[in-house]
Order: sequence, then structure tokens, then C-alpha cells
Amino acid sequence: MGCVASICFEEEKRINEGRVKSLEEKIRVMKYTKEKEIEVYEQHYMEMLFLKEMERKNKYPKEIKMEGSSCSYCHGRSQYVVAVEEARRDDAVEKWKQLYLTIKTELDDLIHRTDIGQGTGGSLFWRNEEDDDATIQALEEELKVKENTIQVLRLRMSTMERERTKLEREFDILKQSLRILNASRIHVTDRKISSKHHVW
Repeated sequence: MGCVASICFEEEKRINEGRVKSLEEKIRVMKYTKEKEIEVYEQHYMEMLFLKEMERKNKYPKEIKMEGSSCSYCHGRSQYVVAVEEARRDDAVEKWKQLYLTIKTELDDLIHRTDIGQGTGGSLFWRNEEDDDATIQALEEELKVKENTIQVLRLRMSTMERERTKLEREFDILKQSLRILNASRIHVTDRKISSKHHVW
């Protein structure tokens, strides 16, 4: 009886551990795919930055606005060169800021409107804001359900572990009781045999 309970307990424990591992693997895969999507979007962002910079290099920056016309001949050529470089830097910084904000807004909009289809061979499809909210809410609910399932399974495993320990203790007590009974039976039969020999 103890062996059957132990085997059933081990089988149920193995099944529950398999379920927990399966759920943890699904969560890990979901996190991994999300990280890969983020990497793809970041790579796309960097490519767009590179292309915009190449376009900017092909066009010369805006004409330098000089505050005073006396700069070039009063303070010498070096002052003029410094002013030109500062104007170029300011122009480049302004363009980078605009480029960054433009790309950021485009990527955010693209991320909100598109999704990579999992079963459609990786093709893109458009989705609405409501679909995004519903999908996020459904995924959050699914995640909560899976986390609750994992927690319940862990509680069941700990309960089963306690039951197994209790059954093992009872089994050990039964073994010891059998040993005591066998030892007392052997002792009683030895007495009977020795008393029969004394009578003769």
C-alpha cells in the first residue's frame, strides 16, 4: 500500500513539474520574442539615422549668419573660422535633434500600428489602437492565469511532498513494528522449544 501511494505521488509530482516547466518555457519564449522585436526596431532606427546622416552630408548646411560684418577683417581669419565651425556644429546639433524626434515618432507610430504575424510567415499587418489594448489586456490576463497556475501547482507539490514524507514515516513505523513482532515471535518460539527440551 505504501509503495503504491509512493509511486502515485512520484508520478503526480513528475507531471506537475512538467507542467510548471512547460509554463515557464512559454513565458521565457514570450519574453525572448519581445526582446527580438525590440532589437529589430532598434536596428531599423539606426539604419534610418545612418541614411539621414548620409543625406545631410550631401547637402551643405545653411548659410552662416554673421552677427557683425566686421568679424572677418577685425579679428582675423581664425575668428571667422571659429564662428563658421560653431555655426556648423549648432546646425548639425539642431538637425540631429529634429532627426531623432522625427524617427522616434515614426517608430513609435509604426510599432503601435504594426505587428509581426507569427503564423503568416513573418509578414506585417496593420492593427488598431483598440486591438493593441485588447491584445495587451488579453496577454496580461493570460500571464496572470499562468502565474496563478504555477503558484497553485507549486502549492500542490509542496503539499504532496509533505504527504509523501508523512507516508514514509508511517511506512518506517510499520517496518519497525513488523521487526518487533517478528523478534518477539522468534523469542516466544525459542522459549517454547527450550521449555519442551527441559520437560524431557
